[in-house]
Amino acid sequence: MDTFKEYAATAAMVPAARAFVADHFAGHPDMEDARLLASELAQNAVRHGLGARFSVAIDHGADVTVTFTNTGLPWQPQAIDTGFADVESENGRGLSLMAALAPAYGIDVAGEQTTIWFSFPTAAVIPIAA
Repeated sequence: MDTFKEYAATAAMVPAARAFVADHFAGHPDMEDARLLASELAQNAVRHGLGARFSVAIDHGADVTVTFTNTGLPWQPQAIDTGFADVESENGRGLSLMAALAPAYGIDVAGEQTTIWFSFPTAAVIPIAA
């Protein structure tokens, strides 16, 4: 199974990136959380990156770590106070989601590259009934 994929930075590629991550979490108890975070990060790479492409890397070790990297415009995501957020706003929820769902996550900005990652403990795969 591939552990690295690169995508055109278009909204049409968000479902593909989400599915790529979900495939690596098949049978994992945190699959739905990982899929939601992947969707959020792919959408952010498209919206904020301003580059032509973004990549997704998955590392299976003591934890399953998912890393999204985009180039083109360095940006530092900012958490908003969700208690005071405009309920109609479509922005500013990504870091709150990561903090609520992922046991570990981080952001690295270097030059024109932004990398955001999250990880979940490796779990025994739970077979899905056919």
